Amino acid sequence: EDAEVVVRWTYWVDDGVDEKEDGWYDYDPGAGEIVEAKFQQWLQGSFDKAFSVKSGTFNYNVDFAHMQQQNLDLKTRKVRKILRHGQELRRGTCPENFVWCWRQEENGWRCAGGS
Repeated sequence: EDAEVVVRWTYWVDDGVDEKEDGWYDYDPGAGEIVEAKFQQWLQGSFDKAFSVKSGTFNYNVDFAHMQQQNLDLKTRKVRKILRHGQELRRGTCPENFVWCWRQEENGWRCAGGS
């Protein structure tokens, strides 16, 4: 069956920054791809230190050992929790006019690509 796992990376906000409500927020897509590639290297033991990545307008130090990020650009140098989410996409199992469906751990099935 045509299926793949798609990963997204999120960070926790609980201090009202940018008027955001408490909750998990996605990394920018490009930054998320970089973080996932580094995570795979980290799992294989290729490196054991934190690294920096730009997401949006800020640079962050990402530490997988503690699953956290730290803003390198602001004076506060706020440390936030990070989380990796995996979603399984399956072609051909969605309602008519949709291309992909995936299961989100907390929200059940979602579909995309409707025409």
